[in-house]
Amino acid sequence: MAEQAGEAVLLYPSGDPQALAVRLDELLGAPERLARAKAAALKAARDTFCWERQEPVLLAAVGQALGGAA
Repeated sequence: MAEQAGEAVLLYPSGDPQALAVRLDELLGAPERLARAKAAALKAARDTFCWERQEPVLLAAVGQALGGAA
């Protein structure tokens, strides 16, 4: 997902609140960076993670899991 969402995603080590705070500070300290992250999140939601694109993927996976044809 991080690859597909581009600048909308900032990664940090799980369970590391200090690293999370650093990442959030990066966004809060750079309005242009935050704007790019918002734009990337909207694009990913619209173009990749919307129901219209994910429905056939989900149905195929369920069909395969149940041993039927997709």
